[in-house]
Amino acid sequence: MKRLLQALDRDAERWLMRVFYSFCCIVIVHEVVRRFAFNFSSAWFEAALPIGFALIIFRSAQGIWRDVGDLCAGREVYAGKAMFDE
Repeated sequence: MKRLLQALDRDAERWLMRVFYSFCCIVIVHEVVRRFAFNFSSAWFEAALPIGFALIIFRSAQGIWRDVGDLCAGREVYAGKAMFDE
C-alpha cells in the first residue's frame, strides 16, 4: 500500500492529465466524425471541449509561471509536496 501511495504521489497528476487529454482528443474525433459523416452534432460538445482545453492551458500556465519565476530568482524549480502523508 505504501508503494502504491508513493507512486501516486510521484505520478498521479501527470497520469490524470494524460487521461484527460486523451479523453478530450477521443471526444474531438468522435464529434468530428458525427458532424461531417452523419451531419449531427452534440450541443454539449460546443461548450465542454473548449472549457476543458482552457482548464488544461490554465493549469499549465500556472506551472510555467512558477517555474520561470524560480529560474529568474535563482531558486531551484518547485518539485511539489507529497500528496499523501507517510
